[in-house]
Amino acid sequence: MITSLFIGCFAVLQIVWFGFFLKKYTSGISNKKQLFFVILLLVEHFFFGYVAYKFTLQNPISDVKNYLKYALNPVTSEQFYFVGHDFFILMYRLLFRIGFNFQLLFLSSVLVSSIPFVLLFKRYLELGSGKIHWLQYTLLLPSFHFWSVLPGKDCLVFVMLVFILYKLKEVQFSWSILVALLFLFLVRPYVGVIVLLFLAVVLFENYKNKIRKEFWIPIVLLSFFGVVFFLTQFVKLETLSIESVLLKFKTYQNYVEKHATPNYLIDMGYMGQVLMLLCMPLFYKVENSFQFVSSIENVVLLSFIIYFFFKKFYNHARNWLELDVKFALYTSISIFLFLSTYIYNLGLASRMRLMFYPLFFYVMAQSLKKDKLNKLNEKDKNS
Repeated sequence: MITSLFIGCFAVLQIVWFGFFLKKYTSGISNKKQLFFVILLLVEHFFFGYVAYKFTLQNPISDVKNYLKYALNPVTSEQFYFVGHDFFILMYRLLFRIGFNFQLLFLSSVLVSSIPFVLLFKRYLELGSGKIHWLQYTLLLPSFHFWSVLPGKDCLVFVMLVFILYKLKEVQFSWSILVALLFLFLVRPYVGVIVLLFLAVVLFENYKNKIRKEFWIPIVLLSFFGVVFFLTQFVKLETLSIESVLLKFKTYQNYVEKHATPNYLIDMGYMGQVLMLLCMPLFYKVENSFQFVSSIENVVLLSFIIYFFFKKFYNHARNWLELDVKFALYTSISIFLFLSTYIYNLGLASRMRLMFYPLFFYVMAQSLKKDKLNKLNEKDKNS
């Protein structure tokens, strides 16, 4: 009885909190098209939350069920760490001890995973003119919603990446960024290292003449120890040497070859894995309905990217990088290149795109906006 009451109260509190969150970030939308878009965005997100919930119940080998399996087992020294897979085992164990059940866990994940979509919508809304920006439609891609609602690593990484990006747009450093960065280190340490590295880079580029030199000492030290932690605890290098890095890379490649599903791209090595992560499957390689939907998405994504680069080269656009755009660009490309080292099947490739594509589309939208403003300024000077 007490447990049921707790679950009900917590669910109501979450929904009330979500209502206040929506009011804060979507209030004042007078454009009917944008209002319809955000409603459609949320309806789609919750629909895929239900689809993912049903899929998880029917899938005996899902990551979520694996987390639950180990979370409900006694703690052993062999399986108790603090990063990656073990972080979620620990988190699930704590949540279930305070009264969570599977349904409340999923509801929490769906609500939390909607945050980055709303924040990105807010940024696209700020591009001006009141019209729906063509890159704004990438927020409706089904795979982004499906993979983000599952209560696991992808949900938290997506939330934290977009949260940090949103905070950087405000051009002020917040301690909440450090909290988000800590979660990234706990969930996916390599993403934490990449984000920490490029946070230091973009902040140094923008504030090197404004901040006293002694403030950069803790940033450099934090970056150094973050990289060492990543290499020793997650990558598990025996020594911090080039030989150990090359040996570990060879081990990853052997793992990829061993677990890879039949696909001719794998035989092409790293470049094949890059292509798989970027745009596979396409129509001529589909084997089921999920891959068919994914192939449509991939055509849309490639079309957007090709059009963007055409616009950039056609306009000879330069010097459009601002603080948040730099961060999104450096981070998305680095995550993409790193992920390509161990992608070995189409399902994994589709799931991992959530970590870099939304950031890169944000870069595309902001850079095209900057190009437009530069053109208007040139016209004003010439008139």
